[in-house]
Amino acid sequence: MEENAVKTVKKSRGVMFYLKVLLVFMLLLGASLAIGLYYVYHRLTTDSQLEKIVGEKISTATGMDVNFSGIEVSFPNITIRNIRVATDSAELKLDANIALLSVTPDFFAALQGELVLDSIDVASGITRVEFLAAKSGAEPAQASAAKKPLDLATLKLPFRNVGMSDLRFSVKTATAEKPYEMMLKSAGISRSMLSSTLPFNIDIDVISVAAAQVEGRILWPDNISASLKVAAANVEELKKLVPADYQKHLAFVKSASTKADVEYNLKDGSIKVSGGQVVVEPGIKADVGVQVASVSPLKANATFKLSPLQIDMLWPMVKDFVPSEHGLLLKNGSVSAEGSVVLNADAAPTIDVKVVPEKITISAKALPEAVQLERGQIRYNEDKISFSGFSAKISDSQIQLVSGSLKIEPLAFSGEVSADANFDSIWKMVSGYLSEDAKRVTPSGKASFKGNIAYDSKGPKIDGTFASDRITLKEKQTSAQATVEKVKVRLEGLGDAKGKIHVESLEAKGVGALVRLKGVMTNAADIGLDFSADGNVNIDEFAKIGASLFKLPIKPEQFKGELILAMQVGGKLSDIKPKGRLELKNVHADLSERGFVLAKLNGAASADLDKLVLDKVAAEILGGKVSINGTLQNFKKPVFDASLGITGADLGQIRAMVARNYPEMPKELELSGKSDLNVNLKGSLEKPDINGDASLKGVRFFHPAVFRPVENITGPIKISNKGLTTSGVSAGWGTSKANITGELTDWGKLISNFKFVVSPLDATDAAGFFLKDTGYVFDGKGTGSGAITGPLEKIKVAGVASIPAGLVTAQVAEKGEAFKFPFQKLTTSFSYTESVFSITSAEFNIFSGKVTGSGKVFLASEPIKFEFNSNIDNLLTQEFLKQNTKYPNMLTGALNGSFNGRGNTLGLNELNGDAKLAMPKGTYNSPPFIKQIADKLNAPQLASGTIDNAAGDYKISAGRISSNNVLAKAGEDRVTFVGSVGLDTTLDGEARFLLNRQTALKSNILKELIGDEASVEIPVTVKGSFMSPSVGIPLDRMLKDAAERRAKSAVKKEAGKVLDRLFGGKKQPAAQTATATAPVAGTASATVQPAPKPSPQKQIENKIKDLGKDLKNIFRR
Repeated sequence: MEENAVKTVKKSRGVMFYLKVLLVFMLLLGASLAIGLYYVYHRLTTDSQLEKIVGEKISTATGMDVNFSGIEVSFPNITIRNIRVATDSAELKLDANIALLSVTPDFFAALQGELVLDSIDVASGITRVEFLAAKSGAEPAQASAAKKPLDLATLKLPFRNVGMSDLRFSVKTATAEKPYEMMLKSAGISRSMLSSTLPFNIDIDVISVAAAQVEGRILWPDNISASLKVAAANVEELKKLVPADYQKHLAFVKSASTKADVEYNLKDGSIKVSGGQVVVEPGIKADVGVQVASVSPLKANATFKLSPLQIDMLWPMVKDFVPSEHGLLLKNGSVSAEGSVVLNADAAPTIDVKVVPEKITISAKALPEAVQLERGQIRYNEDKISFSGFSAKISDSQIQLVSGSLKIEPLAFSGEVSADANFDSIWKMVSGYLSEDAKRVTPSGKASFKGNIAYDSKGPKIDGTFASDRITLKEKQTSAQATVEKVKVRLEGLGDAKGKIHVESLEAKGVGALVRLKGVMTNAADIGLDFSADGNVNIDEFAKIGASLFKLPIKPEQFKGELILAMQVGGKLSDIKPKGRLELKNVHADLSERGFVLAKLNGAASADLDKLVLDKVAAEILGGKVSINGTLQNFKKPVFDASLGITGADLGQIRAMVARNYPEMPKELELSGKSDLNVNLKGSLEKPDINGDASLKGVRFFHPAVFRPVENITGPIKISNKGLTTSGVSAGWGTSKANITGELTDWGKLISNFKFVVSPLDATDAAGFFLKDTGYVFDGKGTGSGAITGPLEKIKVAGVASIPAGLVTAQVAEKGEAFKFPFQKLTTSFSYTESVFSITSAEFNIFSGKVTGSGKVFLASEPIKFEFNSNIDNLLTQEFLKQNTKYPNMLTGALNGSFNGRGNTLGLNELNGDAKLAMPKGTYNSPPFIKQIADKLNAPQLASGTIDNAAGDYKISAGRISSNNVLAKAGEDRVTFVGSVGLDTTLDGEARFLLNRQTALKSNILKELIGDEASVEIPVTVKGSFMSPSVGIPLDRMLKDAAERRAKSAVKKEAGKVLDRLFGGKKQPAAQTATATAPVAGTASATVQPAPKPSPQKQIENKIKDLGKDLKNIFRR
């Protein structure tokens, strides 16, 4: 709406508007006088409808319906009965019924032309009034201009005495749910003829709400003054007049009353209330004063003063309106208030209120102890709250708000604050609310703050000074104690990202340190720093308190030594720029959990704007001496560039340190020895770049994967984050010496990639390590080369080796008997991984022949196991026998074949496998078991001879060689063997000799055995050792069988001759008996001695006997 537009204004009701209803009664009073005159006149003339005429006149004049039952005139009184006045308009509904209106006119005044009523009495009336919604819209400007103010001086009161009694009113407003019932018990007004003062009184009840008595006077036409007394009859009904949102705040009110002197100026409409007093039980008393200069437009002011109210009485009334979760409790003391309100129609109300609390005790859950609020003053004036003289005390610490102000819109606060704190008593209060960790450090001492605190839309602002002579801090667990002395800190305009903190002086003593600090911190989005500090620190004492305060895992005496510092810190928090100098004296740091101890650290560090420089720092670490030089840059994300030189470092300690930082490093790894290191470190603390070199001296290395220590490792290496490299390190494994080149990556897994050359390769020493107490001995030295790859726990070694000459000794019996195998020109390729030594190919010369093969040795098994495949080419048996027996020529010839075996290091008796052997040509010379056979057969020619071919398949099990198809040929003679031969040279089997006739005729026994046959088969059992065999031949049975065959043959011949002589038959040639060697059963051995040759006579007698036996046999058939 535009500023000059006509606004709709509700028409204000003046005093005359609300007395409009009374105008009816005024007109009735005036009419009564006219009626009297008219009645006298009318009675002298004629009788007419007087009541009707009067009613119509009054209705026309008032615009209301007026009627009554009748008019009675009893001179000089006029009585009107049963008067009813009613109206129904947009603003007002009125229905008034008055039982009696009695008027006594003054006829002498009437004769003089004045309307004066000597007395008026109104009684027994019931009036119902309902105020409807007010008219909308403004009164036309012309109508307003046409109105003229009422001049009361020209208005004369037409009565002398008025009395009213028993008048009941029912008043209902547009917003009320039900009407208010009022009873005017009595009211009266009187006027003397000699005075313009009209005394009056009123006694009225608002039914079930309140009662009022008024006594006053009217000084016509100037003012009305009265004394008013109101007392609540029913407080609960009275509370309902208050808006529902505020009714709960009046719950404590039990009764209420008020009194006041009121003066109303009839000329200018001003109102003055003085001597006003409001009493609310329990215990509230207030003095009130009101002065209204103008009702329309409104100009008024009011004052009030609340008498001191005891908190112990007030708190029970209001505590239910405070949320219980805060645990707020007020007791003791009192509160009083006073103030004023100025109302002006064209301005906002002006409110000025002062509240004075005094000696009130405040308790709450959030407070560790009750707060004593001393006297102070709060004033509200024109949307501004001011404070003065406030003082609060908690324990023996005190806070004073010397002065202050709070503005509501926009919110702003400023105040002068003074505080004195005693940490001893404060700590006792607050420690119960703190965790056990927070209570470990106990402060004591006193401090003060004086300054100004402000807050507005720009945020908080603090100016002031914090000061303390001495504050003591005591740590509970260690009993360590420190003091902060000469503290003076000045705050300058400190707020959100603004202001400064001036540390004008501060000294920290204790826990082995003395530090002095001065400087300025500029508060901003990026805090500015300008501080200087100097002092010295005992590291041992300082570490103790630091460990306790911050729960650091620091052990007693883990850190020792002294720091001397002189530092300046400038720049901003995001870009700190320190400078100064730090001196280290005999610093000791036990970092065993990280794998090392730093001792005797001495030196200095200087800092410039962006880096820290270490200058000639020396220490002892990892068993050696270290010198450190370097820089540290970018303090927010530290980056360093340093060089370390360590002389005589203990590699055992270095291994422990690396293991601490690389938990995956094998625990079985052992490392010892000394080394000189030069290391460069660059980069961030999280990911440093490490490069350097070291010189190894007599280093010893062991891991189960290498079976025994690698010792005397000597040579240069280079180290980095990735691992190490070497161009040539020498090392010894037993008495073998190796030169190693290559690299080791991944410090955790130790992954190798090395090349090696071994010279000498002492196979005697290596085999002695693995074959100790096994019965096997390997002698020989040579050279080797290869590669070492893979992680340490699964390391792989692959290479080639050669040994010009060597000897293998294998035990064949528990009593110490052994075979020796001298070899030459051994070459092999091999690999080793996960405790398995594999020979992929091998070749060597032995016994003037050659052996090739492959195999594996399982070094982790107990006992050590092995398996092999071999081929034998032209191995001379006589060379073997020469090496291992006293009979080098017992057997000669070259062996060919293959041998695949499995066994362990307990001896040859654990050997198992398969073999195929053949000897194309050879000789034998009295082998013990052959010689015994020859002797028993009386055939010495059999003890030695040639071998045209010998071959067989063999099974080796539990150290014994067994076969069922051995066949040996010597000319026309043959030998087969079924049985076994132990690797310890024991024999157990059966041989069969098939001898031709030529061979047999050379022996008398064989000659008897062969008879007329072409060949003879001799079964032989062999047992015992190769050198002392036990041979069994069934000669007795074989000779007997041979004799029977001969006798049978002879009888047949002789019988043929006899028959020829007896019967004259022709002589037939003797039939050639085909002889076949019958299989000889049995294996019983018999020793046959050559029989003496019988005499011719005896031979004839024997022949005759045999002939007789044969004849008997013939004729028996």
